[in-house]
Amino acid sequence: MEKYSSRYRPEIDGLRALAVASVIINHFNKDLLPSGFLGVDIFFVISGYVITSSIAARKSINFQEFITGFYSRRVKRLIPALVFYVILMSVAICMVDPDPQLNLRTGITSLFGISNIYQIKQATNYFDNVTQLNVFTQTWSLGVEEQFYFFFPFLIWFTGFGRKTNLGVRNYLYTILFLTFLSLTLYVFFYFSNGSISYFSMPTRFWEISAGSLIFLVPKKVNQSISDFKGFIPLSILLSMIAIMFMPIKYSIASTILVVTLSASLIHNLQEGTFIYNLLTNKKIVFIGLISYSLYLWHWGILSLSRWTIGINLLTIPVQITLIFTLALISYKFIETPLREKNWSEKKFTDISKGLSILTLSGLFLTGLEYKLSKNFYSGDKDLLNLVSKGNRLDDPTNIYGGRLFGGKDCYLMTNNDVGKLINEENCVLGDFEKANQRILVIGNSYSSSFINAFEEVIEDNIAVYLTSSWGSSPLPTIPNQSDFQLANDYYWNVLIPSLLEKLKEEDTVFIVSAIIPENYKNKNYINSLNKGLKEFSNALSERSINLLFLDAIPFHFKDKDNNACSVITATNNWFNTLSKCNPVYKTKKTFLKERGKLTKTLKSLEDRNVLVSVDLLDIFCHGELCTFWDKEGIPMYRDRNHPSVHAARVSSKIIKQSLDKVNKRNY
Repeated sequence: MEKYSSRYRPEIDGLRALAVASVIINHFNKDLLPSGFLGVDIFFVISGYVITSSIAARKSINFQEFITGFYSRRVKRLIPALVFYVILMSVAICMVDPDPQLNLRTGITSLFGISNIYQIKQATNYFDNVTQLNVFTQTWSLGVEEQFYFFFPFLIWFTGFGRKTNLGVRNYLYTILFLTFLSLTLYVFFYFSNGSISYFSMPTRFWEISAGSLIFLVPKKVNQSISDFKGFIPLSILLSMIAIMFMPIKYSIASTILVVTLSASLIHNLQEGTFIYNLLTNKKIVFIGLISYSLYLWHWGILSLSRWTIGINLLTIPVQITLIFTLALISYKFIETPLREKNWSEKKFTDISKGLSILTLSGLFLTGLEYKLSKNFYSGDKDLLNLVSKGNRLDDPTNIYGGRLFGGKDCYLMTNNDVGKLINEENCVLGDFEKANQRILVIGNSYSSSFINAFEEVIEDNIAVYLTSSWGSSPLPTIPNQSDFQLANDYYWNVLIPSLLEKLKEEDTVFIVSAIIPENYKNKNYINSLNKGLKEFSNALSERSINLLFLDAIPFHFKDKDNNACSVITATNNWFNTLSKCNPVYKTKKTFLKERGKLTKTLKSLEDRNVLVSVDLLDIFCHGELCTFWDKEGIPMYRDRNHPSVHAARVSSKIIKQSLDKVNKRNY
């Protein structure tokens, strides 16, 4: 154990500077450095090396001293800067985001080191444009590291490495090698089956941190007379790492493995006297490495807020860089450094308790923001906010006919974690389901939950509506679901819907309300599968004299000329977004009719053969020549990027009632 020593290595901070710089450049413009996000993977390797080095240099009398000392240092290192960032950024985002729930909940989970898990549950795609509007997305990597810290000290101690036993190094080495192999296997497996888990989870990222730990264990022979060849090794490694940063994202699995391997190799091969060592130990570069934690936090927040407000372009970049470095310096000099070096108390356990108390109070503040104060902070068009915020969150209960609260989480499957969930009939039925003259079972993806208010006229005729939803689900069980909601989709169609169908009687109706993405309008295989699936589903319903309604496509995903997704809020002028206002390229009704032509033709053909009745709301959502976010009176028809607003659902109720009447007339 004596051969493993720890000393401050300024070149490691220089490598941190390279990592944070690559991440910042990538987040400014992905085209400049397509794989610059791999800087986070370099951070993971560095963390593994540094934490192992730190433990190797310390002597602990017993486990309690070891574990409390470890967590006390982590608390003082991570919590102050994080809390400072989260509090200020939470207030800032509430000023420009009319529905900051996702931001604030990500912020709350980041305080407790689980924002990566929260983002997995939200099926977050790190590379999606919407992700860039969440000021706390970047905290996923802190979650990975903090979860690693819950596991790592126990591994260190109980293998004997932390206690410096004779077999400690060997036990630790064998254990970490096995876990590294297992983690890498999981990373590759989930890369192809569930991208969110592969990218955000600690078990699939463990191998990167452990790579840094492993490289610390490799004995290093220091040669004072550095030859040109030995100077060439770190140079070639660093150039290779930079080259990988320019690789397209589609090669990310290979580039990630390469950059982790090269990062560990560079740390091992850096020696004094080489060109790369001198470069990385330059005082200015080392300083950037020292403030890299604060830089990493603040750069994303500033860029995310910029996307809400002034945009990111050649005119704004100098302002954004100045803000990033100014706030990072303030955080580093006045928050991070003094509180890390300060003696919080005489007992390490008290340090930990104080840290947890600070996190709890901060979490309560963010919870208050979400539920009570966020709309007070919003500085945009509050009239528009009031129009789209009524029922804006699809998982919120909605005030429906008669002033009753209807829907909410009890009625919907929102993630794969909802597999096994039962639908609460009391909260999800409009009208008297048992005594109604007729019943309608509304099923579908998140679109069905946004059409709650479309049935207010229907239930006046003593018709009961049972509405459920499974987000991201396929419109039929026969259509493969390759989304991050696959497990929920399978449960919905194979278990939940059959149980709900059993509640229906003769002459009742099933209404499928699912958004079909534009890419599938002309997809021959998709249309054929839909056609076949609707016939099979309708035949099964017909055996019990149950009818079928199906929603034809309405305009979906409004995007600007650069293919960025717009929402009704970001497409509206506010004082803070004059430069970043999203300008959708609206399609004409004629163009949209042509695009969905095969889908509409298929549905009309099925309707002619009495397989179903097609519900076409295009005249509602395209009131004039163009299909826009608003109706002819300027009232929003959408609540976000693609889901209909409460107003749109209500004005659709007449056509839906007419479609239901058509079904009933056909039965006589």
